[in-house]
Amino acid sequence: MLTDGAPWYLPVLFGSCLLWVLNMGLRERLHHRPPLMHMLRYAPVGLMVGLLLYRIQGLADLDPTHNEIVMVLGDQATFGERFQLLMTGQGAIEGAFLALFLFSLWCTRLPSLTNASNATKEFVQERMMVHTGLWSVLILTILFPEAAYTSLASLPQSPTIALSAWGVFATIALFTLLLMMSGELIVASAHSSRSDECNLLARRATMKMILALPIGWLLVIQNGIFEPLWWSRPDHDPWLQFAFVVLVYATMVTFYHGPATILEGHLSQQPRQSITLGATLGVTAIICFLSAYMMASKVELFSQGSGSFFMAWRVVSLMFLAICLGLLLPVIGYDSAHRPEQWWLRLSLLLVLILGTFYDVMFWLLLPGLAMSGSLYLLLPWCLEVQNPVLRQRTIFLSIAYLIVTLSISIWLESALLTLVLLLALLPLSGALSHYVLLPMEQRHTSQTE
Repeated sequence: MLTDGAPWYLPVLFGSCLLWVLNMGLRERLHHRPPLMHMLRYAPVGLMVGLLLYRIQGLADLDPTHNEIVMVLGDQATFGERFQLLMTGQGAIEGAFLALFLFSLWCTRLPSLTNASNATKEFVQERMMVHTGLWSVLILTILFPEAAYTSLASLPQSPTIALSAWGVFATIALFTLLLMMSGELIVASAHSSRSDECNLLARRATMKMILALPIGWLLVIQNGIFEPLWWSRPDHDPWLQFAFVVLVYATMVTFYHGPATILEGHLSQQPRQSITLGATLGVTAIICFLSAYMMASKVELFSQGSGSFFMAWRVVSLMFLAICLGLLLPVIGYDSAHRPEQWWLRLSLLLVLILGTFYDVMFWLLLPGLAMSGSLYLLLPWCLEVQNPVLRQRTIFLSIAYLIVTLSISIWLESALLTLVLLLALLPLSGALSHYVLLPMEQRHTSQTE
């Protein structure tokens, strides 16, 4: 197969994706060398097109050296079966990968950016390439196994794997769109302090997310995520594991990171914002530790008593080590948001969860705590920064009530899955409360004061 005849192909693809991660720095250095800039930009696209053409040729010829063809189709497959395998097998992953690359390059043509300036369009494209580059490295690591591109020593005489249904194609398309829209929200939030030209991009992406996320959650929950057997081997199905990570990421970006960025735009000039940052770190640490301890106590994989305590302490300590490193990034120029330190705090939390879960199953223990602290963080600025005493008292009451409810859910529910779903469901509620109830009250108070 591919790695037998061209063992350099996938490593070169991996390296070209890494260069997309460094796109902003390389763009400045290669500004006067257009050929190198075009090579940097289009290398992943060309390599992925070559990979797809190689797969299509193998399906057209029913090449017996392709593992997928021998194990799924055999040598008597019809044209319809070949096309279905292309759209639901490894070719579907490659096609979705190519769609991500093309979306990053063509995102400046989105209707949401029609009236934006060239500087804004360039900003969006550069950061979208970085976002796609980061996820590409993860996709290549998880969804491009060596067995899919290396010839097996012995092949079966007849197919041993059933052909996937067309629902697989729809699912892959859905999660590809979630990644695209998450990138739109991340990039729009990073541009928030420069102008309002990305506001329409963020609003439309949020509306699409609200429609797509319930479907994604329904699909993932039906596959036994967080059931007792899942904890013993969460990576038994890489597709399911990756889909769940994308779903959690999209949910947190839509209902936590996005609303928090908008809120910071209204409170960006407050002198007490350093207090808010300290309170956010403290609340996140305490809630993540308590929820990780309670979650570990519910899972048979982790020991009871002191074992759960030290497991929670270990995972929270590792999380905050990464967060402290993330808070240094605004110093080197990543400071386009209203509050760069808060922006990177939230992004660091997401990165720890995403990368950590592929390192050790214990990082999944952080997820309920991040959902709880994410909702509470949307209420914290109203407690610490607003000048209206009535609004502050009401927000403090809501925050205390929220803590009581969420901690009660974590303590009383025995199902880890149900605990997670209920806590994540509170994220949209807290975001709506912040923007549709508290923000208008604060604006009315400010106008009356003036």
